[in-house]
Amino acid sequence: MSIHMTATLVLLFAGCILCSVSYWQLVYPVILRRVRFHLFEMRDELRGLACNGQITQSAHYVELEAFICKTIQLMPGINLGSFVWFAVKTRKERSECQPIKDESAELSLIRNMTARDALLIMGLNSPWTITLAGTAVVLLSGLGAISRLRIYKDTEDFVESFPLQSGAAVQLA
Repeated sequence: MSIHMTATLVLLFAGCILCSVSYWQLVYPVILRRVRFHLFEMRDELRGLACNGQITQSAHYVELEAFICKTIQLMPGINLGSFVWFAVKTRKERSECQPIKDESAELSLIRNMTARDALLIMGLNSPWTITLAGTAVVLLSGLGAISRLRIYKDTEDFVESFPLQSGAAVQLA
């Protein structure tokens, strides 16, 4: 192995370390905090809709609020690989995805935005996996094998599979 090749490999390794440190220490915390604040904003909007009487505090409301709270609490510690494993493993056990009956448009929008944010956080937690999974999702959705609604429903089911720790405070940091 020549000195030129060794120097190139050392520079490549140092560049990878610099990119990794930059991502995990600079980029990741900023984006994660922004997404979590968006989730807090959606939870506050949901509660505001209920307080103003625009929606009733039905079972859909309670489920959606729990989904948002679990997403805020759990998603920073879960990677995309775990979600993909869950979705593949439980695909046959679940029925075909249908929109929730009797759910208002506001609740449906908040539910979809929460699922999208959960996916974004899981993607942030696993930057290499997101590259591979993103390519697969584009190919599968192009073939009609998966849909955005199905992915959102899988995300909701994944989050719901974890127990909510009662009395646990959601930290901003």
